[in-house]
Amino acid sequence: MKKKLFVILLLCFVMTLGLGANAAAAPDIQVLYDGEKIAFDVQPQLVNDRTMVPFRKIFETLNYSVDWNGADKTITATDGTNNIKLTMNSYNIEFNGKTVKSDTAPYATGSRVLVPVRIISELSGRDVLWDEKNVTVLIYNKIDTPWVDGDLQYIAHDGQYFYALSQTERVMQINSADGSVKELPIKADSIRTLQAVDGKVIAEAENKNLIYNTADGITKTIDHSVSNHQLYKSYYYDGKIIACYFPNQGEKNIQWGIISCADNSYTDLGEALGNGNRLLVYNDRIFADNIIYNMNTGEIDQAVKADSARKFCGNTAVNGDYYFFGVNDKTTKQSYFCLYNYKTGESKTLPCPQDKDIFALSVTDNSLYYYCYDLDMTNCYLVRTTLNGTNPVVLKKGSFDKGTGFNMSSLNLINIADNEIIYYCNEKKADGVYLNLKGLSTDGQKTTTYYSVKISN
Repeated sequence: MKKKLFVILLLCFVMTLGLGANAAAAPDIQVLYDGEKIAFDVQPQLVNDRTMVPFRKIFETLNYSVDWNGADKTITATDGTNNIKLTMNSYNIEFNGKTVKSDTAPYATGSRVLVPVRIISELSGRDVLWDEKNVTVLIYNKIDTPWVDGDLQYIAHDGQYFYALSQTERVMQINSADGSVKELPIKADSIRTLQAVDGKVIAEAENKNLIYNTADGITKTIDHSVSNHQLYKSYYYDGKIIACYFPNQGEKNIQWGIISCADNSYTDLGEALGNGNRLLVYNDRIFADNIIYNMNTGEIDQAVKADSARKFCGNTAVNGDYYFFGVNDKTTKQSYFCLYNYKTGESKTLPCPQDKDIFALSVTDNSLYYYCYDLDMTNCYLVRTTLNGTNPVVLKKGSFDKGTGFNMSSLNLINIADNEIIYYCNEKKADGVYLNLKGLSTDGQKTTTYYSVKISN
């Protein structure tokens, strides 16, 4: 559960419709179009793990005119732009004069002919996702509803805009003024993290970063093959990519380097910065777990003293102070907070609730914020304290078992911008469940909804 919440915050896996080779009846499969359930008079079925549905209803839902020719057993559909023709028991689909191969053929069940819903929808320009948790096919008009089942992978913020990475690995720009959404031209397999700073949106993917400039609309690729290593984690800072890499054969430890975004030149830092479980760059310093590297001098500033029994879980920094937190030991699972001033070298342990599991931490100039939940995963909380960890105030509470749990997501999992804490949540309403992107004022008094989409009935 903790890994799901921290890394990508997944509540369900979104997969394409096709992983097996067996035919089976599949009661209880639902098909939704832009959030509305399609009512079929024959239950959708699985063939080769493809969802099959009655042809007339699906074509009419997609705004096609459709005809059935009983003599040659063909289905012909047109929407004025696209023309689709299918033949019973044939794997060939005629689409706008060309032949497209399907891995499942139309077939009859009773008085109805069933067709594969995914390929028909995708040929028609729709997006199709599979919600495994709810056994539901989700069909969307392009871009209009980019998220599924209550999970965003990352949220970043820069000025008027929020940037979110969806489960389908699209990077979406949300205008906080009117809630409008558009997809950005950041395309790669396995996008893992997202930053937004100084008019740039930075995505981390497989051994590369993609940097989208909002001013000119150009996306630049930073290729990490120059390091001769495989990228493990990265952070954009002041025109540079700070990166740690998996060790090559013969190397025992994580390797580090800096790539210039201007000319792709590479500076090798070796293994001096430790294992890189948590990476933060602030005030010209790289904070890598308990090691602080000064980018100006090229030297290790300090190595934060840490008990080896403690598990390091997260970090953040403000002014001269470096805050980090984790778990004391695997037996008690008690959390801890520490504050370390990297200018003076002084450190101290802060008050920390011992009946909660701390999960995310962020600070402003005058307050510390953390996200935690009960050890039995009943409730979750967003808490504000002083910078010394005293006077805790619960700003928001959610209940996981009642479907009102909320999760924070950004580089430090709590994104604080313009005196607002940015978060997303699932919300149950009378007509279904909604995914919301919201801002909570840092005093806990005002909530603003920036984006809301219905994700299930």
